[in-house]
Amino acid sequence: YNINACLVKLGKVGLFGRAVTRAEGGDILRVRPGGPCYACLTGNPIYHQNDEITDVRRARELGVIPAYVSDEDAHAMVQVGLSTDIAPINNMMVKLALNELSRGIECGISSLIEELTYDYYIWANRRDFQFANWAPFNRNPNRHLTILRWYGVKLKKDSECLECR
Repeated sequence: YNINACLVKLGKVGLFGRAVTRAEGGDILRVRPGGPCYACLTGNPIYHQNDEITDVRRARELGVIPAYVSDEDAHAMVQVGLSTDIAPINNMMVKLALNELSRGIECGISSLIEELTYDYYIWANRRDFQFANWAPFNRNPNRHLTILRWYGVKLKKDSECLECR
């Protein structure tokens, strides 16, 4: 929230990205002068689709760690392909950062300025937990939300936001 406050006060662009629950998916918020800020988003219901997991007890409550897994094993659960689940989020954050840094300069990614116009981007790696009802990748993306695709969302500023109103 402190970084967000600085971005709003100084009129600067910033990116906030995260991987959610064992990198089942992730999202990215781009804060721009005059647009919605991080505080606007955290008050938006779209952001609260997934609870924060801060300890083993909370992970068990949410069903992320099955009951049959001991506390010792819960800390050592292996997730095959974790780095490949994080990579798309990292890649998109780098593209968005380069897009902003090269704005107004003719270069190899200039065409992305017209493509990457959303405030908020959502990615799902697999159909687990909050993405369980998303369609498989091979479904028609125009009719269903599917895994392994980016979705952009235009957010409205929160009129009650104490940070940027």
